[in-house]
Amino acid sequence: MTYRSNGELGRRLADLREERGLSQVDLAEQLNYTPSVLSRIESGQRGLGAGEALEFADFFGVPVESILRHEDDGVLMLRADVDNADVRCALDEFDRDIENLLDLRAAVG
Repeated sequence: MTYRSNGELGRRLADLREERGLSQVDLAEQLNYTPSVLSRIESGQRGLGAGEALEFADFFGVPVESILRHEDDGVLMLRADVDNADVRCALDEFDRDIENLLDLRAAVG
């Protein structure tokens, strides 16, 4: 069970963008990226964080695993099915943990 390399992930995002008739500049503007960052993602020079993967999945209206997992002979493989809501929940929990740590740090001084 494998996940896409940065190059495969970038190609997948480029395919999704092209299917919707968007240029890199158009997509970059809509997602608040610079065109150069989007170009680096699509060329495989830069990967995606979990939040970024979720952002692209939501924008394109696809499950996040369809961006992240590797396709082999038409069979999509993933260690476990991942739902955008599950990823969003995990990110929200992470954000709460960070806020709690920052509050603790401020209280301690």
